[in-house]
Amino acid sequence: TAVVSKQLMDQKEFYDSHGKIAFGITLFQDFAAIIFLSLIPALSHPETTPELIRSLATTLGTVFAVLVVIYLGGRRVERTLMRFIGSLKSNEIFVLTTLLTIMGAAWISSLFHLPTMIGVFLAGMIIGETEFRHKVEDDMRPFHDIMIGIFFIVMGLTLKLPLALAHLPLIAGLLAGIVFIKLFLTTLIVSLYSKSFGNGLRVGLVLSNCDEFSLILVILGMKEKIIDPGFGNILLITFILSLMFSTLLILYNKSMTFFFLSLLGMSRERKEPVEETDELRDLSNHIILCGFGET
Repeated sequence: TAVVSKQLMDQKEFYDSHGKIAFGITLFQDFAAIIFLSLIPALSHPETTPELIRSLATTLGTVFAVLVVIYLGGRRVERTLMRFIGSLKSNEIFVLTTLLTIMGAAWISSLFHLPTMIGVFLAGMIIGETEFRHKVEDDMRPFHDIMIGIFFIVMGLTLKLPLALAHLPLIAGLLAGIVFIKLFLTTLIVSLYSKSFGNGLRVGLVLSNCDEFSLILVILGMKEKIIDPGFGNILLITFILSLMFSTLLILYNKSMTFFFLSLLGMSRERKEPVEETDELRDLSNHIILCGFGET
């Protein structure tokens, strides 16, 4: 999500049709990955099938309970708190309150032996429902860019070049398989949903990479001894290369889509003009008020 959203924003494609669909899919992928992260500890213990099912059901029930408690309980409290902090007109206190909310939600998740990312994800959802979401987004942007940089530095440190060279054919095959399978499935599903092959192809190109959570899943799987360390490192190298390769696909998604459409003999799809309604036609000398917070 971090790679896709940032690059689409830089290319001014985030609010286009394919950008909004791609971002929505990445959010759902993140939520699904968080559920998988919570299930990995339950899978790490060798148990019989009934015990494993019982353990997975207990974990899922705990996750659902934490989601309900943090989301429903924190939504009303957070809205009141943010309004009070906003009335103080202090940007420093506002940023500290936002960080405290995030750390508090992560701490609550840890109390139930769940990944802290569940709490952090929910904290973002709760803050996003307040009228201060755009201010929080602007204030958190420097932290966002720094954390992305740190994340990829850590991932780069895990990249073992001798191992990559020793298993180059396997890594190349895995990388090609991931890209083409995700490209095909995403293009097919989005094309059926949006009834536009060009739009589906652009979303497929944007989302043909691995998600950042896939790296965390593999690392946690190796830590819990579910994934063999040797094969796990191969997967990490493949996923990192996928993220690196995806920047080119996102950058040239428009030109590549036009190229494929021309090869297939299909014309470029143009945006339909917005119809002027009677309400808009009758407006004159009006004012469009844009802003944030109370007016």
